[in-house]
Amino acid sequence: LTSPSSVIIPQSVKTIEAKAFYECDKLTQVNIPQSVITIETKAFYGCAKLAQIYTGKSVETIPESCFEGCSALENVTLGDKTKQINAAAFKGCSRITQIHSHATTPPTCYNSSVFDSNVYQDADVYVPNANNALAAYKTANVWKNFYVFCVEDITGVNAPHTSTNVPASLINLNAQYISNAQRGVNLQKMPDGTTKKVL
Repeated sequence: LTSPSSVIIPQSVKTIEAKAFYECDKLTQVNIPQSVITIETKAFYGCAKLAQIYTGKSVETIPESCFEGCSALENVTLGDKTKQINAAAFKGCSRITQIHSHATTPPTCYNSSVFDSNVYQDADVYVPNANNALAAYKTANVWKNFYVFCVEDITGVNAPHTSTNVPASLINLNAQYISNAQRGVNLQKMPDGTTKKVL
């Protein structure tokens, strides 16, 4: 059978079974609807061309090795009900540069191996602008290993983030444009002209 490049999961589906898309090496896009409550182990293992994923609004646990080996994965969005990320969930996903978590309480991570070691330095973590979420993430086990945190308003957001959410430019405190966020304080100029502080 030929591996599909895009998959739309029907609204009637509640569970994505183990190895459902195992090594679908042509899969670049998948839409996980609100109806999905459970994703099982290695559901998307080895989907080497999958570039972004939204884990769905209703999913509470990202299971073991769920996205392991998704080597092209750059943008991860976790739904607001995400509570737990299990072992090696994102192992081998060294290209991740953005993690958007809609959960105000940081999901519990099995240990630091849920992400590749370089991701903690390379990826920006976006958290809700509510309920002291920023402080919670910056002190939570595993999450505290990330260098750069950003705050965003996620009201009404139920889909993967697109390029309109990506900063148009980054500026350090010396008013110099920089290509990547640096540890400490950066100013983030958005496409709509607004500026946000990146910690």
